[in-house]
Amino acid sequence: VLAGPASMLATAIGNVFQQRAADDLRNLGNCRKTWWATFGLLMVLSVPTYALIALIAPDAFALIFGEPWRAAGIYARVLCPFFLLSFAASVLSRMTQLAEKQKQDMLWQFALFALVTTSLFYGAIAGRPVLALSLFSASYSAMYLIYLSMSYKYSGGNNAPPSELQTTHTNVAA
Repeated sequence: VLAGPASMLATAIGNVFQQRAADDLRNLGNCRKTWWATFGLLMVLSVPTYALIALIAPDAFALIFGEPWRAAGIYARVLCPFFLLSFAASVLSRMTQLAEKQKQDMLWQFALFALVTTSLFYGAIAGRPVLALSLFSASYSAMYLIYLSMSYKYSGGNNAPPSELQTTHTNVAA
């Protein structure tokens, strides 16, 4: 319920970001301006939305679906930081492909898997679903912050002016 509409919107924004970032990398040597503009748009769209969901989710779920669904609203509240950062990271993660940093992306994925699995396992062993989801949300959110930082770093390209890039590519080809 929380991820569906955001996923469709993220795909649309991501397609535009990828095209503009690729053009900027090719023409300017970096795409920091496009990265910041896209990040700003994603935050404007997601922060108010997920803040509102976090505030009203338990009561809204109980009202719409019935009192037994209040627990699902509590789970949704706990997952809001994860969904908020997921929305931004899913779009800006395209920088790893554009910057040809697939190896770093794979290492991040391994670390994410280990951290999230450990978090869920600990919460499950404790027999506390809200703790499991809280640890999941916190660990995923922390990893998404790292991912956003990586993406921003990669948006800097090689910082060479376009004329130097063309000269380098011409020299290599010769």
